[in-house]
Formats: sequence, C-alpha cells, structure tokens
Amino acid sequence: MSILQDLIVEKNGKEQLLSETVDLRGLQFLDMTVSAPSITQNYLTNPGLDGQIEAGKAVYGARTVSANFLFKGRDLFDFELGCKAIHAFLFEREAYHIRTSLMPGIRYRVLAKPYETTRINMVDMSFTVEFDLPSGFREAVKTTLEAPFVFNDGSWQIGMNLPSDKELSYVFNTSEFSVFNASDITINPLKYNMLEIALTCVGKPVITNKTTGDVFKLNKEMNASDALLLDGFDPYLNNSRCGRDTNHGVITLAKGWNQFLITGCSNPVIAFNTRFLYL
Repeated sequence: MSILQDLIVEKNGKEQLLSETVDLRGLQFLDMTVSAPSITQNYLTNPGLDGQIEAGKAVYGARTVSANFLFKGRDLFDFELGCKAIHAFLFEREAYHIRTSLMPGIRYRVLAKPYETTRINMVDMSFTVEFDLPSGFREAVKTTLEAPFVFNDGSWQIGMNLPSDKELSYVFNTSEFSVFNASDITINPLKYNMLEIALTCVGKPVITNKTTGDVFKLNKEMNASDALLLDGFDPYLNNSRCGRDTNHGVITLAKGWNQFLITGCSNPVIAFNTRFLYL
C-alpha cells in the first residue's frame, strides 16, 4: 500500500503542490521510485593479455525516475480536459525539478517521457510516467549557503548524511577550518559538480584542502577590497577571469570532513557554496 503523499514541482524557480493545482484537481500522485545507479566501467583490452585492464574510474550515467498517478474525471468532458492539462503540466522543453512530500529535502532534475494509460472506466485512468534523470544524481533542494541546517522547513531531512553531533558552517574567518561534504560522492568541479568558493583577504592566498591534496594559489596580491571567486574550475578576481595569475589548481571536496588551510595572506574570510549529491 502506497503512502499518501504529494508531488512538489519546481519550474522557473516557482514551486507548486500537485494537490493544489486547480487544473489538475482530479489527478492524484501515488508514489515514486528511482532506478539503481548506472555505472559505466572504463576498461581496456590488450591482445595477448587475459582479462581487461582498469583504465580509470567508473562514471555514473543517467537514471530513470518513475511516478505513478491516478486520474478521476467527473465526466467525459472533464476527462478530456484533464488529459490536456496533464500533458501541459508534465511536458516541458527544459528540465525541471520534482520531489515528494515524503522526501522534501531531496529533488530530481528531470524531463518527462511519453507514457501509456490504463483506462479503469470511462472517466478514470491510471498511468506511470518515466522521467529521464540526466545527471544520474539526487540532489539537495538547498545549497550550503541558502538555508540554515534545521529540519523544520523541508530544506534538510534525515537521510542526507548530515552529522548530528556538530553544527555545520560554510563561512569561515580563520586560516584553518573543516568543511563537511554530505554527498555520497566527491564534489568535483571538473565533473561539473557545483562548487563556489568566495574569498576576501590581504596578500597572495593559497587554499589547500589537506584531505584531498588540492591546492589553489593566486600569484597576485589581493587588497582588503578585492574578492576572489572560484566558480567551479574558473577563477575570478573582482569579476574578471584571472586563471593566468593562478597555478590552475582545482579544489574538490571529499566525502565527509575536509581539512582546509589558507596561507600567504591575512584576514581571510571564505565561504563555500555547494549542493550535496546523492546516489
């Protein structure tokens, strides 16, 4: 028996509950399932050698999200209008986000696929919609700088790997600090995982993640009024690209705690903005 729950849809930054969508008053969301992670191995085969050689780490592929629905029309006219409204609701040119009221802190960026319906009677039908999940990951609804880590507003929930014994912060004004990555994977900007690091300081900063060994160095003097932004693997100084003035280093976040050290400068204030990813 499915648990009564609602579907939350986010399009163009606006959220709507399926149960509160007037045009879809006869449509009931039943439940949602997500296919297992899709992994592509990186093997090489050499003539004359047994087996295969691991040529690199495996990569995660796209997945499928399946949602079950029941539609109950008032009459044939209402049934036809409902079918039209459902199509307009589900099929967009661009991907959008869906999540359930059962798991409000985790969302999916999806595109709907064509589906078949099962006619129960003249005015009722059931159907399952498969959504493509191109990234292959579930993701946190909020980023680390968008919402405080509390469980009463739906932004965060149990099951997101958040520690219960330590308060999380992603803004620091010291040279040594720890950053927690609650994801199931390493956050790596080279894989187009979101990671923004903003820094103000005085001097030539060197940012070191002692846990991963990543080092980013700016070879240019910063003043107190300057702002450095690492937007993924692209560095900006005062909104201008500054890659040629760096060591071209990229900062990643391993799963769990990451120990950071900032050297070469004084008065650092640094902020980490990322979105946790889950399998």
